Amino acid sequence: MEYHYRRGDPLAERLLAWYEGSLGYQGPRSREKSGFRMCRKRLTGVARGGGILRLVARWLGSVLLWLCCGQY
Repeated sequence: MEYHYRRGDPLAERLLAWYEGSLGYQGPRSREKSGFRMCRKRLTGVARGGGILRLVARWLGSVLLWLCCGQY
């Protein structure tokens, strides 16, 4: 997953906290530079063949909550 990050921008900092905190994506260690951040996340439930619907529902719920209420 990729997203644009601008150091010092409150919205960019919030997005970073959501993706790399709440959702568990692993991104570059350095947060010193602005630019695109490429992040990864192992989808363990998908790899075993179970839990894909639960994973998608959880992700969609997080996105909707963030879009509608500004919470994550």
